[in-house]
Amino acid sequence: GVRFPYFANAASNGFAATDHPDVLVRNIPVKRLKLKEGEVLVASVYDLFLANYGVDQGFGGEHMPRDFDDPEPYSPAWAEQITSVPREQILAVARGFADNAEKTNGRSMVIIGAAMNHWYH
Repeated sequence: GVRFPYFANAASNGFAATDHPDVLVRNIPVKRLKLKEGEVLVASVYDLFLANYGVDQGFGGEHMPRDFDDPEPYSPAWAEQITSVPREQILAVARGFADNAEKTNGRSMVIIGAAMNHWYH
């Protein structure tokens, strides 16, 4: 598996902590390539990206969310636990984003501008 650092196990800046380990191991698909220096394993950036955010592609492993209500890292239940934003609202935003992407052939964007920056500072 690939090891990803996990930082949400310590409370900071108003976010609650979780009891997950410092390193999350994710199982991902790889290919073996034979090079003149020997055999190496390679993975796509896409698969690494999905694994980092807890998307199980059928390889299982520890701390992989089984569904939206499983409080493993990066699931809606997990996000609710550390942010206090209800998972139903998180899912509504995600579904709206996905619906727009489907209607526009993938043309979706989240733009956070001055409003968020002014609020934060």
